Amino acid sequence: MNKSPIPVLQFLIDKRLVASRAEGRRLIAQGAVKMNMSRVSMDHQISPNCIHTVHVGRTKHDLTIKETP
Repeated sequence: MNKSPIPVLQFLIDKRLVASRAEGRRLIAQGAVKMNMSRVSMDHQISPNCIHTVHVGRTKHDLTIKETP
């Protein structure tokens, strides 16, 4: 099952790491969202078939593990 990449903002909303799209855009613009220890931008795409560590601000974290078919 090969899923297409999703926008970083949609990923944050789906994982409930941000309360709204506006909050997500603001945090990304401020550089508060990191994926695998690198800051992300609004045009960043996330592949659902990889392992990701996501940090939002200082306290919200998520580990996404590769989905099995």
